[in-house]
Amino acid sequence: MTHKNVGVYSYNSSKKKKSSSPLLKLILKMSSSTQSTSSAIDFLTLCHSLKVTKRTGWVRKEIKNPESIADHMYRMALMALISADMPAVDRHKCIKMAIVHDIAEAKEISELWMEYEENSSPEAKVVKDFDKVEMILQALEYENGMTSIFLLFSY
Repeated sequence: MTHKNVGVYSYNSSKKKKSSSPLLKLILKMSSSTQSTSSAIDFLTLCHSLKVTKRTGWVRKEIKNPESIADHMYRMALMALISADMPAVDRHKCIKMAIVHDIAEAKEISELWMEYEENSSPEAKVVKDFDKVEMILQALEYENGMTSIFLLFSY
């Protein structure tokens, strides 16, 4: 098993999977080369897709101008940032998990994403709750121009 550092992320090369994801391809390329400023810039440039990719659930509901994946992750991170202190919950870990919960490419991101998906820590449980609350807030904002509350319960 080989671990490589990619900026602040590390990647376990024994878990490489074939994927057509441009982000994953870039991360795999970065993991096999030395860390460089241009690699980080390439990675961040490619992450721009999070800002322009609309959340699928809202698109399926035919919401006009739905939020992007980045919009959703940002507000969840703010929820974690302003949340009250909770015993046995690491707020900084919640912030990181909220930011990465919709992507899973680099090792640290993948591990946080799996922890989130498996609901296996106090932080994952809190961030799952943030995910639901953020979706409800967004639905209410969309609903301001709609006549049905159906949207809240059918995502």
